Amino acid sequence: MGEYFTMGEEFAPASRASRNHEDRVEGPGWSAERTADGFVLEWDAGQLMSAYVSSAISEADFMALRRDPALFAAVRVRHEPESKARLCEAIRAYLHWRRSLDPQEDEAAVRALAPEDRSADELVAAVHQAIADSEQHAFTIEELKQDGGGDRFKAALAARRPDLDDEAVRALGSRIFHNLFR
Repeated sequence: MGEYFTMGEEFAPASRASRNHEDRVEGPGWSAERTADGFVLEWDAGQLMSAYVSSAISEADFMALRRDPALFAAVRVRHEPESKARLCEAIRAYLHWRRSLDPQEDEAAVRALAPEDRSADELVAAVHQAIADSEQHAFTIEELKQDGGGDRFKAALAARRPDLDDEAVRALGSRIFHNLFR
């Protein structure tokens, strides 16, 4: 630029040493870390006075952020309070939880819940991912049939997907048991 726009000597800020390590990863306006209770993602909510949002995340999400911090936006969306509530509602709508004895696969119900500013395909994909995650369990049919098998399954799914509320976990568990034992 010309002299007219020069306000003084040009300088570049000193680069800040990375505080990323085995138990912590951070990016601009966010950090994820391992705690005694699990894993936590915290990000700047973009509001006045630097309000931060904090949410429990899975070990898989933490490891994904360690491998590729550019995945932050995708991980954050799943853990935003509004997005979490919408995903849980979409899972219940997709499966017709508490409306039908047999789980359904109703994409139209999910699409109806998508906000105007986001693609309905993203919400459908998130529901399909939650279903796929629920199907990746290490339980045998015999273990699931035992007393407390359902509770152990739901606890394992809740630990793997801390972004889901209890009702969404129950709906996914009901689908698994319906498909296994029908």
